[in-house]
Amino acid sequence: MLLSIVIPAFNEEKIIEETLTQIKFALDANRDESFSWEIIVCDNNSTDQTAVIASESGATVVFEPVNHIAKARNTGASSAQGEWLLFIDADTYPRPGTISEMLHLIRADNHIGCGSTIKVVDAPFWYKINLEGHNIDWRLFKTCMGVFVLCRAETFHAIGGFSNDLYAFEDLDFVLRLKTYGRKQGKDFAVLHHYPVITSGRKGNLYGRWEMIKSSVIALWYFITKKKIGGSGALPFWYDGRR
Repeated sequence: MLLSIVIPAFNEEKIIEETLTQIKFALDANRDESFSWEIIVCDNNSTDQTAVIASESGATVVFEPVNHIAKARNTGASSAQGEWLLFIDADTYPRPGTISEMLHLIRADNHIGCGSTIKVVDAPFWYKINLEGHNIDWRLFKTCMGVFVLCRAETFHAIGGFSNDLYAFEDLDFVLRLKTYGRKQGKDFAVLHHYPVITSGRKGNLYGRWEMIKSSVIALWYFITKKKIGGSGALPFWYDGRR
């Protein structure tokens, strides 16, 4: 079984090497003859050395010229060869136990995919509590953020991938459509929780609470109303490139 790991990355030269090192460590800890992988980094029009560092770290690098998270994920997936696709954010990595849980789910073959709870590191207390607080509702409602999302490649293509109309909450939209498709196949969506993935709390240090709330409210309004946003400039929390 070949697993394709897809990482969208915009100006991530400070962190991408460590992310890839930790991902490979978790994968190597679960190595066996029935499991192989490839890592694809989609350089989302970076102006720094993200692509160079990712390539030197052993990843396959593809390019998406439009600064758009959904398009970056879709472009990365279009180059994937694996039977399963695992989308991981550039500032996030799974632990060996996370990968072990994921492989058990894949081999059981009774789920359409999975996400994971998170552990936020290097963040202000308010930011850490805000993000980790969602672990409860993710487990309750079986949904998740896009920091770690797994599905079959054929399922990804069947539901049309991530929506290019959404500049934020494209991960929630994707998971909801994935779950709907899964119900038709008689398969559930799981949220792994024994070994939460590690994700950076850097945005809590770079943005104030008001900036985060304002950007989130705007993104949520566009998501609920289905109105098209003019571009990434309306959502600085996701797209202004502070690193």
